[in-house]
Amino acid sequence: MVVSVGVLHHLDDPAVGVRAVREIVADDGIFLGYLYSRYGRWETAAVRELLDAATGPESLETRAQLVRTLRMSDNHSIRRFASTLSRRMRCGPPLQPLELLAAYRNRNPLVHLSDTYSNPCEQFFTFAEIEALLASEGFEVVGLARGAGLPRTASEHSKDPTVRASLEAMPRAAMYDYFAYHHRFGGFTFVARPR
Repeated sequence: MVVSVGVLHHLDDPAVGVRAVREIVADDGIFLGYLYSRYGRWETAAVRELLDAATGPESLETRAQLVRTLRMSDNHSIRRFASTLSRRMRCGPPLQPLELLAAYRNRNPLVHLSDTYSNPCEQFFTFAEIEALLASEGFEVVGLARGAGLPRTASEHSKDPTVRASLEAMPRAAMYDYFAYHHRFGGFTFVARPR
């Protein structure tokens, strides 16, 4: 198994990175990867564009202060934390008792805001684009990884039969994009295998 989390979407050409991964994954191996979601991070992209128009290449502190002053993001709000925690309990890995305390104690909002809204080297993908990228380099996408924060099926997302039927009628890639959009989830942790 080869794992690449938080790397490929920072490359000028992610295909080069996927090609390098393919060279080291055995023919019977697995590739577990993570790429940013276009629909899960649409608000991030919009805030970046607004900041670029408003400030240009100002300092990271200036951009972060503007985000806070104008309330352009709720990434650090109690409401967002509760939403993330709820989704994590349903679709993510189990919580460790001291994990929340450690995460709160060690967080640096300035670093997070600066990285989120000022990092020039990030690319966002639809799930269909991820499938096409991986296919072009010799991989077949199995699906989303279990316990990685997003539902993998319509029934994991909703108990409402009408909602489930609507989702099940979609192509898999569109359903995954909807999950990222609906849950405001920043990316896809996918499982792929060599073709």
